[in-house]
Amino acid sequence: MLVSTDGGATYPNTATGTTSWSWDWTLPAEDYVAHTIMAKARDNTLIEDSTPASVAIHVDTVTPTGLSLSAPADTATGVSTSPSLQVNAATDGNPTIEYYIEVAEDNLFTVNAQNSGWQTATSWTPGVALSAGVVHYWRATARDGAGNTTATTATWTFTTAATCTYSDPTVSILTASKEITVDGGFVDYTVQVTNNDTAACADTTFSLSVSDSNSTNFYASVLTDTGLTIAPGASAQTTFRVTAQPNQPNASTNISDVNSAADANHGAVTSGTVTTTINVSGGGCIAAGDYLNTNGDQLLTERR
Repeated sequence: MLVSTDGGATYPNTATGTTSWSWDWTLPAEDYVAHTIMAKARDNTLIEDSTPASVAIHVDTVTPTGLSLSAPADTATGVSTSPSLQVNAATDGNPTIEYYIEVAEDNLFTVNAQNSGWQTATSWTPGVALSAGVVHYWRATARDGAGNTTATTATWTFTTAATCTYSDPTVSILTASKEITVDGGFVDYTVQVTNNDTAACADTTFSLSVSDSNSTNFYASVLTDTGLTIAPGASAQTTFRVTAQPNQPNASTNISDVNSAADANHGAVTSGTVTTTINVSGGGCIAAGDYLNTNGDQLLTERR
């Protein structure tokens, strides 16, 4: 049996056998090159078959070249938890090139690892969203239609964006309950608001109001700041003032608390309470005369 690998131009190869035969061909280093293998019989009188059998094949022993990672860039930060991992296309004589992209949370690709499987697309989005605020490692491999596989690319890293998680603030009155010991006097209380959102969230302005239980013996309490802009994890303070109306009986009390209003991301939160008690020496009266209280009102007092 004579065998040709160049379309019958030459028959330099001899296979032995009668009813069946085989011949080992050491493939040349070619990148998807077409060959027509032909075989014809020859008897012991050297008469050859005039209609050789033939089969067309492509020889491809060369791996694709030029594969590299593209995006996200190496060491990129703030990357989506559903990123599109993109590679630069490899080149090859074979019309079919496939890519295998991997991502994981460790450089051994064992922790929360995912892969694209072999695909012809040069980009892939992991099927399961990646962990937020975590360093991820990724790499890729390519192969052609003949199974010639490249070495794996260098490993790149990127860090996914942290997720903003909202939590209601903490509102606290830091000052203990007080007494007003001067007729028509006042006391101040310190309020602290803590933003409990995670670091990925933006600053929030919390709107504050103060509530009182007694509008008969006391004026409405007044906040120094009705809005506090606070970064996630931080706290800010302001004060509110409780003022007694003049000539009120001792032991009159006013219970106050501070409320942070609900917004699109937070529920309403109310602080604990403080109690302000009127306890003016001399029964709540002072010497006769004209006075200005803390609200700027002129007061006239007289003894009887």
